[in-house]
Amino acid sequence: GYGHFMIDFSYTLSKLENKIGTPERPLSDLGLLSYRRYWSETIIEALLKHRSKDGESESPSLSINDLSEISAIMKEDVLAALQNLNIIRYQQGSYVLSITKDLFDSYQDKRRLRVDSKCLFWTPKLSTRQINQLQNK
Repeated sequence: GYGHFMIDFSYTLSKLENKIGTPERPLSDLGLLSYRRYWSETIIEALLKHRSKDGESESPSLSINDLSEISAIMKEDVLAALQNLNIIRYQQGSYVLSITKDLFDSYQDKRRLRVDSKCLFWTPKLSTRQINQLQNK
């Protein structure tokens, strides 16, 4: 569970910096498995939150870019997670997510602890350029 926690911590810091994160590459075989599991769980969690927020019975409309911004996971990694979950299909000129209730239910059984960003007191390091921009405002 420590590896998963560290991955989540890294992405939580990326969110606080308003940046998109990705692991340093190349990944080892076990590292790739760990990140794929994290990406998949995070994407499913984002889809669950989006669906319950909208309260729609129809499928919610989310792009790969939306999922990337919500999760702070690089677009290519979001796409890899969707492919790994086998829920993305190409249909009539565009990509469509096909998610079953069973997939959501199986995710509910495997939920892990997450880093609570409200309990994290951290300020990103500012570059000299960013400091100069703030001083000129």
